[in-house]
Amino acid sequence: MYTRAFLRLLSSFLLFSSTPWALAQNSSSSSVGQNASSPVLPTASAGHVLNPAVDDFIGKILSDWGSSGGVAIAVVRMDAEGNWTVEKKGYGNATLNGTKVTEDTRFGIGSNSKLFDVVATGLLMHNTSITPPVTWRTKISSIIKEWELEDPIATEHATILDLMSHRTGLPRHDLMYGYNDTIPSLIERLKYLQPSAEFRDIWQYTNTMYMVLSSLPTHLLKHKPPFARYVKDNIFVPLGLKDTTYSFEIAKASGLMAESFAREGVDVAANPLAPGTPRPVPWLFHGEDGNTLLLGGLNPETGAEVIPSEVLSTVATGVLNLPGVSPWPEVSPTVYGGGQMSFSYRGHDIIEHGGKVSGFNTQIARLPSDGLGIAVFTNDDTYGGFFMDIIKFYLIDRALGLEPIDWNGRSSFVKPRFLPVVPLVFPGPPATPRPADAKPPTGGFGSLAGQYSNPGYGSYKFCYIPPNTTGSHSIAPPSNMSSTNCNDLISSLPTLLPGALDPTIPTYISRWDKAFDFVVFSHFDGDLFNATGLSGYVRPFSLISTFSLSDHTSTIQYSRQWILRIHTSPTRPSHHPSPE
Repeated sequence: MYTRAFLRLLSSFLLFSSTPWALAQNSSSSSVGQNASSPVLPTASAGHVLNPAVDDFIGKILSDWGSSGGVAIAVVRMDAEGNWTVEKKGYGNATLNGTKVTEDTRFGIGSNSKLFDVVATGLLMHNTSITPPVTWRTKISSIIKEWELEDPIATEHATILDLMSHRTGLPRHDLMYGYNDTIPSLIERLKYLQPSAEFRDIWQYTNTMYMVLSSLPTHLLKHKPPFARYVKDNIFVPLGLKDTTYSFEIAKASGLMAESFAREGVDVAANPLAPGTPRPVPWLFHGEDGNTLLLGGLNPETGAEVIPSEVLSTVATGVLNLPGVSPWPEVSPTVYGGGQMSFSYRGHDIIEHGGKVSGFNTQIARLPSDGLGIAVFTNDDTYGGFFMDIIKFYLIDRALGLEPIDWNGRSSFVKPRFLPVVPLVFPGPPATPRPADAKPPTGGFGSLAGQYSNPGYGSYKFCYIPPNTTGSHSIAPPSNMSSTNCNDLISSLPTLLPGALDPTIPTYISRWDKAFDFVVFSHFDGDLFNATGLSGYVRPFSLISTFSLSDHTSTIQYSRQWILRIHTSPTRPSHHPSPE
């Protein structure tokens, strides 16, 4: 989804828990609306938040992180007189040709769209034409006849609340869906996905369950509207949003769409934060036409209720604790509701969510008790997900009149969050070198090449690339399969993935129709392989995951009864994960 509707978004976030205020959007800084009876307290800091000092700070952040991209900021807050003040500004580059980010630049918002999903679901609960009525505790099996998970208990008892709060027992399984999938085809295959926890036991971020939720309007309403059309007709048109869409084509046609910046040719050993050569990240999925960014609750111009306050309060109410302990005394543990997570920062309650998709990183936070909302959007694919939080906290400190914490230089923030991700962004040598006397897998290398099938993930042909100590790849087609496709694939690797594979290690590679182009299994020892997902649009290559040797083990089983044993190590920080 793509948007520029910062202030409408933020004003509505604040509106949902209080009485209505009008809000204009015709200037980059304005004071609008007043309501003396508002329960929201004024913020501590007077004057503009986006002042020259903030301009310098954001410029320094972009420089420190070697970003060739840019940042868009929006701040909505209530002043001491009860007026809403709106500020919005762009920094850095929107496109490779040097077009600057402005308040009108469009960005992909990634998982910040989850809030639209659960709000759309909440609207169904207030639709009196649906019988029997739907509630947050309505079982999915009573709505979708094809609904089935591997766990029969989860199949029978999973509710809307379970799906939106990520407690079905399923992990992400993001690679089970491809370019040609539809929501019905995904739902049909859910029963083949292995859970990694007991039902309602722990929080595990799962995009797939939100895809299921997006099908509810089609299942419950007689005219069976597609999800994006339902959101447009019931949320964005009533709220007057005109600059937000699910469609890349529509966003691109506006002439205001930002390009996302990835980095090519970075010498990680010398400086992992070097800008390298900026390269655009291609947009991977094209959606249906439909506006998509939450204004929330009330129309800020008419005061009409578009979204019942009960819906927004429910999705902001914590259901499960996120795992891990905060390493910082200023930040409390986090709870997750539906498309929203809540925690306390320096004694102030924050409700927020992040988003990442194909080169864009976004963070939208609101502090209802302080009458404050902040959005930070960036088109830096590589490190934007890290420095957008640094900017967010800095703006919160400034708006609340607090002494800013140096999150950019604070080792307890930067090192735990940034250093573990360096090998993900720029793959280097594995943490544990492959043994010099590595044993072959059971049955030998040639026996493992061929066609594999998993009912949840699909069928894929894995081509074997024997080791070549001369430094170039050769191909020895296995005798039990046609070599044409493998020959074509491997002969194209110097162009598609130059330098991405180690030619001295026995390797299997498959090209698939997922968000990433290739899956690679590099032999480690015996039946143990390292698995990597690669996209060939920038060098070094973007990784789905790089599984290094550790004390955590997972398995993937295919129909040829070969069990691929992969040792994996956690790579996300222990607190405040960035769901995407």
